[in-house]
Amino acid sequence: MPMSRRTAEQLEQHQEPVPATPPAELRPYWRSSCGRATVYVGDCRNVMPLMGADQFHAVVTDPPYELGFMGKRWDGTGVAYDPRTWEGALRVALPGAHLLAFGGTRTAHRMTCAIEA
Repeated sequence: MPMSRRTAEQLEQHQEPVPATPPAELRPYWRSSCGRATVYVGDCRNVMPLMGADQFHAVVTDPPYELGFMGKRWDGTGVAYDPRTWEGALRVALPGAHLLAFGGTRTAHRMTCAIEA
């Protein structure tokens, strides 16, 4: 199925570098009482470069579905379709780690192609 013109335009508009500056240090949003689970919140394009390689047993993410939900800017970032996003996830994941990436039923195949790229 060919990519819709709207989706293609969205991808073209979001190929520039991420404008936000990464935080100076990486701080967990939440850590479990046993210390085995940690949640980091932020744009993955800014947060993952601050993490060392081969650290995580799993990467769990729910990126924007790129549907233009109610015209919100956060739902059209292009992050889910950018292979660099998934290269970063692979870098921080341990060998054999699991990836759980949620996607919309109409766009999951595009995210899958970016993951495989």
